[in-house]
Amino acid sequence: MGYKIELEESRRYHILKALMCLFVVFIHSFSQQYNGRVSGSQWWLYQITFTVSRIICDCAVPVFMLISSVMLYAKPFRWWQNVKKKARTLLIPYVIFNSLWIVVALTGRYLSVKLGKPGLNVVNFDTNSVAGWLNAYLGFWGKPALTLLWYVRDLFLLNLLAVGIKKLVDRLPILTLILTIVWCAIDKPISVLGVYSVMPFVLGCYLVKYNIHMADFDRKLKGWLVASVFFVVLIVDILLRRNIYVHYLFVLCSMVFYLRLSRKLLRIEKPFQIVGAAGFFIYLSHLFVLSVLKALIGDSFSVYFATYFLLPPVVTTVLLGVFCFMRRFMPGLLGILTGGRRPVPKS
Repeated sequence: MGYKIELEESRRYHILKALMCLFVVFIHSFSQQYNGRVSGSQWWLYQITFTVSRIICDCAVPVFMLISSVMLYAKPFRWWQNVKKKARTLLIPYVIFNSLWIVVALTGRYLSVKLGKPGLNVVNFDTNSVAGWLNAYLGFWGKPALTLLWYVRDLFLLNLLAVGIKKLVDRLPILTLILTIVWCAIDKPISVLGVYSVMPFVLGCYLVKYNIHMADFDRKLKGWLVASVFFVVLIVDILLRRNIYVHYLFVLCSMVFYLRLSRKLLRIEKPFQIVGAAGFFIYLSHLFVLSVLKALIGDSFSVYFATYFLLPPVVTTVLLGVFCFMRRFMPGLLGILTGGRRPVPKS
Protein backbone atom coordinates (compact mmCIF):
# COMPACT_ATOMS: atom_id res chain seq x y z
CA MET A 1 0.00 0.00 0.00
CA GLY A 2 1.35 3.41 -0.98
CA TYR A 3 1.99 6.48 1.12
CA LYS A 4 -1.26 8.47 1.16
CA ILE A 5 -1.37 12.04 2.44
CA GLU A 6 -4.88 12.70 3.72
CA LEU A 7 -6.51 16.12 3.43
CA GLU A 8 -5.93 17.07 7.08
CA GLU A 9 -2.25 16.15 6.86
CA SER A 10 -1.89 18.16 3.66
CA ARG A 11 -3.52 21.16 5.37
CA ARG A 12 -1.10 20.82 8.27
CA TYR A 13 1.86 20.79 5.90
CA HIS A 14 0.62 24.01 4.30
CA ILE A 15 0.20 25.57 7.75
CA LEU A 16 3.82 24.68 8.47
CA LYS A 17 5.00 26.18 5.19
CA ALA A 18 3.21 29.44 5.97
CA LEU A 19 4.66 29.56 9.50
CA MET A 20 8.17 28.78 8.26
CA CYS A 21 7.81 31.49 5.63
CA LEU A 22 7.31 34.04 8.43
CA PHE A 23 10.29 32.49 10.25
CA VAL A 24 12.48 33.09 7.18
CA VAL A 25 11.54 36.78 7.15
CA PHE A 26 12.50 36.96 10.84
CA ILE A 27 15.84 35.31 10.03
CA HIS A 28 16.65 38.05 7.53
CA SER A 29 15.36 40.81 9.80
CA PHE A 30 18.30 40.15 12.09
CA SER A 31 21.34 42.42 11.76
CA GLN A 32 24.81 41.14 12.59
CA GLN A 33 26.33 44.62 12.51
CA TYR A 34 25.53 45.27 16.19
CA ASN A 35 27.47 42.27 17.44
CA GLY A 36 30.20 43.62 19.74
CA ARG A 37 29.01 47.20 19.27
CA VAL A 38 26.32 47.36 21.96
CA SER A 39 26.51 46.98 25.72
CA GLY A 40 24.33 47.14 28.82
CA SER A 41 20.58 46.87 28.21
CA GLN A 42 21.12 47.11 24.45
CA TRP A 43 23.28 43.99 24.59
CA TRP A 44 20.40 42.05 26.18
CA LEU A 45 17.96 43.36 23.59
CA TYR A 46 20.36 42.31 20.84
CA GLN A 47 20.51 38.81 22.34
CA ILE A 48 16.71 38.60 22.09
CA THR A 49 16.84 39.28 18.35
CA PHE A 50 19.73 36.82 17.97
CA THR A 51 17.81 34.10 19.82
CA VAL A 52 14.68 34.58 17.73
CA SER A 53 16.39 34.78 14.32
CA ARG A 54 19.46 32.58 14.70
CA ILE A 55 18.09 29.91 17.05
CA ILE A 56 14.29 29.67 17.21
CA CYS A 57 13.57 30.41 13.53
CA ASP A 58 16.54 28.49 12.19
CA CYS A 59 14.44 25.37 11.60
CA ALA A 60 12.57 27.05 8.71
CA VAL A 61 14.53 25.69 5.74
CA PRO A 62 14.92 22.17 7.22
CA VAL A 63 11.12 22.04 7.61
CA PHE A 64 10.72 23.21 4.00
CA MET A 65 13.11 20.48 2.87
CA LEU A 66 11.34 17.78 4.88
CA ILE A 67 7.96 18.74 3.42
CA SER A 68 9.34 18.89 -0.13
CA SER A 69 10.86 15.44 0.29
CA VAL A 70 7.67 13.87 1.66
CA MET A 71 5.58 15.44 -1.12
CA LEU A 72 8.02 14.11 -3.73
CA TYR A 73 8.34 10.54 -2.46
CA ALA A 74 4.66 10.19 -1.53
CA LYS A 75 3.84 9.43 -5.19
CA PRO A 76 5.72 7.41 -7.82
CA PHE A 77 7.65 9.62 -10.22
CA ARG A 78 9.87 9.30 -13.28
CA TRP A 79 13.27 10.94 -12.95
CA TRP A 80 13.18 12.91 -16.18
CA GLN A 81 9.59 14.07 -15.74
CA ASN A 82 10.38 15.25 -12.22
CA VAL A 83 13.52 17.08 -13.36
CA LYS A 84 11.57 18.89 -16.09
CA LYS A 85 8.92 19.91 -13.58
CA LYS A 86 11.50 21.15 -11.07
CA ALA A 87 13.31 23.09 -13.78
CA ARG A 88 10.08 25.05 -14.24
CA THR A 89 9.15 25.40 -10.56
CA LEU A 90 12.65 25.96 -9.15
CA LEU A 91 15.28 26.88 -11.75
CA ILE A 92 13.28 29.54 -13.60
CA PRO A 93 12.33 31.45 -10.41
CA TYR A 94 15.93 30.98 -9.21
CA VAL A 95 17.42 32.64 -12.29
CA ILE A 96 14.80 35.42 -12.44
CA PHE A 97 15.03 36.50 -8.80
CA ASN A 98 18.80 36.15 -8.63
CA SER A 99 19.15 38.32 -11.75
CA LEU A 100 16.75 40.90 -10.31
CA TRP A 101 18.76 41.01 -7.09
CA ILE A 102 22.02 41.51 -8.99
CA VAL A 103 20.48 44.47 -10.85
CA VAL A 104 19.18 45.95 -7.58
CA ALA A 105 22.52 45.35 -5.83
CA LEU A 106 24.57 46.99 -8.59
CA THR A 107 22.15 49.93 -8.64
CA GLY A 108 22.48 50.22 -4.87
CA ARG A 109 26.27 50.25 -5.13
CA TYR A 110 26.13 53.05 -7.69
CA LEU A 111 23.76 55.09 -5.51
CA SER A 112 25.86 54.45 -2.41
CA VAL A 113 28.75 56.27 -4.11
CA LYS A 114 26.62 59.08 -5.55
CA LEU A 115 24.64 59.70 -2.36
CA GLY A 116 27.37 58.88 0.12
CA LYS A 117 25.31 56.14 1.80
CA PRO A 118 27.40 52.96 2.05
CA GLY A 119 24.43 51.06 3.50
CA LEU A 120 22.90 50.95 0.02
CA ASN A 121 25.75 48.78 -1.27
CA VAL A 122 24.65 45.14 -0.87
CA VAL A 123 26.89 43.64 -3.57
CA ASN A 124 28.32 40.43 -2.10
CA PHE A 125 30.30 39.02 -5.03
CA ASP A 126 33.30 39.90 -7.18
CA THR A 127 32.05 41.77 -10.24
CA ASN A 128 35.49 41.88 -11.85
CA SER A 129 35.99 38.19 -12.60
CA VAL A 130 34.23 35.37 -14.40
CA ALA A 131 34.56 33.23 -11.26
CA GLY A 132 32.82 35.95 -9.25
CA TRP A 133 29.88 36.07 -11.64
CA LEU A 134 29.64 32.28 -11.75
CA ASN A 135 29.54 32.18 -7.97
CA ALA A 136 26.89 34.93 -7.97
CA TYR A 137 24.61 32.53 -9.84
CA LEU A 138 25.76 29.14 -8.54
CA GLY A 139 26.93 29.98 -5.03
CA PHE A 140 29.16 26.89 -4.89
CA TRP A 141 31.78 28.77 -2.87
CA GLY A 142 29.47 30.67 -0.58
CA LYS A 143 25.92 31.58 -1.57
CA PRO A 144 24.22 33.01 -4.67
CA ALA A 145 23.94 36.79 -5.00
CA LEU A 146 20.43 36.55 -3.55
CA THR A 147 21.65 34.47 -0.63
CA LEU A 148 18.33 32.87 0.33
CA LEU A 149 18.27 31.08 -3.03
CA TRP A 150 20.71 28.46 -1.71
CA TYR A 151 17.63 26.54 -0.56
CA VAL A 152 16.11 26.55 -4.07
CA ARG A 153 19.45 25.50 -5.58
CA ASP A 154 19.95 22.65 -3.12
CA LEU A 155 16.36 21.47 -3.52
CA PHE A 156 16.86 21.21 -7.28
CA LEU A 157 20.14 19.32 -6.84
CA LEU A 158 18.48 16.91 -4.40
CA ASN A 159 15.71 16.30 -6.93
CA LEU A 160 18.42 15.34 -9.42
CA LEU A 161 19.67 12.80 -6.87
CA ALA A 162 16.20 11.77 -5.66
CA VAL A 163 16.03 8.39 -7.40
CA GLY A 164 19.48 7.39 -6.13
CA ILE A 165 18.64 8.53 -2.60
CA LYS A 166 15.47 6.44 -2.61
CA LYS A 167 17.28 3.34 -3.81
CA LEU A 168 19.89 3.70 -1.09
CA VAL A 169 17.27 4.25 1.62
CA ASP A 170 15.23 1.27 0.40
CA ARG A 171 18.14 -1.15 0.10
CA LEU A 172 20.62 0.06 2.72
CA PRO A 173 18.66 2.16 5.23
CA ILE A 174 21.10 1.99 8.15
CA LEU A 175 24.21 2.54 6.04
CA THR A 176 22.51 5.40 4.20
CA LEU A 177 21.65 7.12 7.49
CA ILE A 178 25.26 6.76 8.66
CA LEU A 179 26.62 8.11 5.37
CA THR A 180 24.19 11.03 5.53
CA ILE A 181 25.36 11.94 9.03
CA VAL A 182 29.01 11.69 7.94
CA TRP A 183 28.35 13.85 4.86
CA CYS A 184 26.70 16.51 6.98
CA ALA A 185 29.47 16.43 9.61
CA ILE A 186 32.53 16.79 7.36
CA ASP A 187 33.92 20.05 6.02
CA LYS A 188 33.40 20.32 2.27
CA PRO A 189 35.24 22.52 -0.25
CA ILE A 190 31.95 23.69 -1.77
CA SER A 191 28.93 25.27 -0.10
CA VAL A 192 26.21 23.01 -1.50
CA LEU A 193 24.09 20.22 -0.04
CA GLY A 194 24.84 20.98 3.59
CA VAL A 195 23.20 19.60 6.71
CA TYR A 196 20.08 21.81 6.42
CA SER A 197 19.43 20.43 2.95
CA VAL A 198 20.52 16.80 2.92
CA MET A 199 19.45 15.61 6.36
CA PRO A 200 15.77 16.70 6.24
CA PHE A 201 15.44 15.59 2.61
CA VAL A 202 16.73 12.12 3.45
CA LEU A 203 14.56 12.01 6.59
CA GLY A 204 11.54 12.74 4.40
CA CYS A 205 12.41 9.69 2.32
CA TYR A 206 12.54 7.59 5.51
CA LEU A 207 9.12 8.86 6.59
CA VAL A 208 7.63 7.67 3.31
CA LYS A 209 9.52 4.36 3.34
CA TYR A 210 8.25 3.44 6.79
CA ASN A 211 4.81 4.98 6.20
CA ILE A 212 5.13 7.46 9.06
CA HIS A 213 2.52 10.22 9.08
CA MET A 214 1.73 13.22 11.26
CA ALA A 215 -0.94 11.13 12.97
CA ASP A 216 1.81 8.78 14.15
CA PHE A 217 3.62 11.70 15.78
CA ASP A 218 0.32 12.71 17.39
CA ARG A 219 -0.33 9.24 18.81
CA LYS A 220 3.15 8.20 19.88
CA LEU A 221 4.62 11.50 21.09
CA LYS A 222 2.83 13.25 23.92
CA GLY A 223 2.43 16.96 23.34
CA TRP A 224 3.67 17.93 26.82
CA LEU A 225 6.78 15.77 26.37
CA VAL A 226 7.60 17.22 22.95
CA ALA A 227 7.12 20.76 24.28
CA SER A 228 9.25 20.05 27.37
CA VAL A 229 12.13 18.65 25.31
CA PHE A 230 11.83 21.58 22.89
CA PHE A 231 12.16 24.22 25.62
CA VAL A 232 14.90 22.38 27.53
CA VAL A 233 17.05 21.99 24.41
CA LEU A 234 16.28 25.61 23.48
CA ILE A 235 17.65 26.80 26.83
CA VAL A 236 20.75 24.63 26.43
CA ASP A 237 21.24 25.93 22.89
CA ILE A 238 20.98 29.54 24.10
CA LEU A 239 23.52 28.88 26.86
CA LEU A 240 25.89 26.92 24.59
CA ARG A 241 25.15 28.63 21.31
CA ARG A 242 28.64 28.10 19.97
CA ASN A 243 28.11 24.33 20.00
CA ILE A 244 26.85 23.57 16.51
CA TYR A 245 25.82 20.00 17.35
CA VAL A 246 23.58 21.16 20.19
CA HIS A 247 22.00 23.57 17.73
CA TYR A 248 21.44 20.79 15.18
CA LEU A 249 19.73 18.82 17.93
CA PHE A 250 17.51 21.81 18.66
CA VAL A 251 16.61 22.15 14.97
CA LEU A 252 15.59 18.49 14.93
CA CYS A 253 13.51 18.96 18.11
CA SER A 254 11.95 22.05 16.54
CA MET A 255 10.87 20.09 13.49
CA VAL A 256 9.08 17.54 15.68
CA PHE A 257 7.61 20.30 17.88
CA TYR A 258 6.08 22.16 14.93
CA LEU A 259 4.81 18.96 13.35
CA ARG A 260 2.86 18.36 16.56
CA LEU A 261 1.85 22.02 16.89
CA SER A 262 0.36 22.08 13.38
CA ARG A 263 -2.61 20.07 14.63
CA LYS A 264 -3.47 22.80 17.15
CA LEU A 265 -3.06 25.46 14.47
CA LEU A 266 -5.83 23.89 12.39
CA ARG A 267 -8.21 25.81 14.66
CA ILE A 268 -6.91 29.10 13.23
CA GLU A 269 -6.07 27.78 9.77
CA LYS A 270 -7.44 30.63 7.64
CA PRO A 271 -4.56 33.15 8.01
CA PHE A 272 -2.02 30.38 7.41
CA GLN A 273 -3.93 29.30 4.32
CA ILE A 274 -3.84 32.85 2.98
CA VAL A 275 -0.10 33.28 3.62
CA GLY A 276 0.64 29.74 2.42
CA ALA A 277 -0.88 30.46 -1.00
CA ALA A 278 1.75 33.18 -1.49
CA GLY A 279 4.49 31.42 0.47
CA PHE A 280 7.00 30.78 -2.31
CA PHE A 281 6.52 34.28 -3.72
CA ILE A 282 7.07 35.79 -0.26
CA TYR A 283 10.15 33.62 0.25
CA LEU A 284 11.69 34.71 -3.06
CA SER A 285 10.92 38.43 -2.81
CA HIS A 286 10.92 39.40 0.87
CA LEU A 287 14.59 40.39 0.94
CA PHE A 288 13.93 43.10 -1.69
CA VAL A 289 11.26 44.78 0.45
CA LEU A 290 13.12 44.17 3.69
CA SER A 291 16.30 45.77 2.34
CA VAL A 292 14.44 48.86 1.18
CA LEU A 293 12.67 49.29 4.52
CA LYS A 294 15.93 48.86 6.44
CA ALA A 295 17.60 51.50 4.28
CA LEU A 296 14.71 53.89 4.88
CA ILE A 297 14.51 53.54 8.66
CA GLY A 298 18.23 53.94 9.30
CA ASP A 299 20.72 51.83 11.18
CA SER A 300 20.64 53.01 14.80
CA PHE A 301 20.19 50.17 17.29
CA SER A 302 17.14 51.78 18.88
CA VAL A 303 15.34 51.85 15.53
CA TYR A 304 16.55 48.33 14.75
CA PHE A 305 15.08 46.83 17.90
CA ALA A 306 11.92 48.94 17.77
CA THR A 307 11.14 47.64 14.29
CA TYR A 308 12.54 44.10 14.61
CA PHE A 309 9.23 42.42 15.51
CA LEU A 310 7.25 44.79 13.28
CA LEU A 311 9.07 44.38 9.97
CA PRO A 312 8.35 40.66 9.29
CA PRO A 313 4.52 40.96 9.50
CA VAL A 314 4.66 44.25 7.55
CA VAL A 315 6.82 42.74 4.80
CA THR A 316 4.64 39.63 4.68
CA THR A 317 1.47 41.72 4.43
CA VAL A 318 2.89 43.95 1.68
CA LEU A 319 4.01 40.98 -0.39
CA LEU A 320 0.72 39.21 0.19
CA GLY A 321 -0.99 42.27 -1.27
CA VAL A 322 1.36 42.25 -4.26
CA PHE A 323 0.71 38.54 -4.75
CA CYS A 324 -3.08 39.00 -4.68
CA PHE A 325 -2.84 41.93 -7.12
CA MET A 326 -0.70 39.93 -9.55
CA ARG A 327 -2.91 36.86 -9.23
CA ARG A 328 -5.90 39.02 -10.18
CA PHE A 329 -4.40 41.19 -12.91
CA MET A 330 -1.13 39.51 -14.01
CA PRO A 331 -1.57 35.75 -13.47
CA GLY A 332 0.73 34.85 -16.36
CA LEU A 333 3.66 36.83 -14.97
CA LEU A 334 3.01 35.52 -11.46
CA GLY A 335 2.98 31.98 -12.81
CA ILE A 336 6.41 32.49 -14.39
CA LEU A 337 7.86 34.08 -11.24
CA THR A 338 6.62 31.32 -8.93
CA GLY A 339 6.98 28.34 -11.23
CA GLY A 340 3.23 27.87 -11.71
CA ARG A 341 2.53 26.50 -8.23
CA ARG A 342 -0.92 25.16 -7.38
CA PRO A 343 -3.19 26.71 -4.73
CA VAL A 344 -3.30 25.17 -1.28
CA PRO A 345 -6.07 22.68 -0.45
CA LYS A 346 -9.15 24.15 1.22
CA SER A 347 -10.52 22.97 4.52
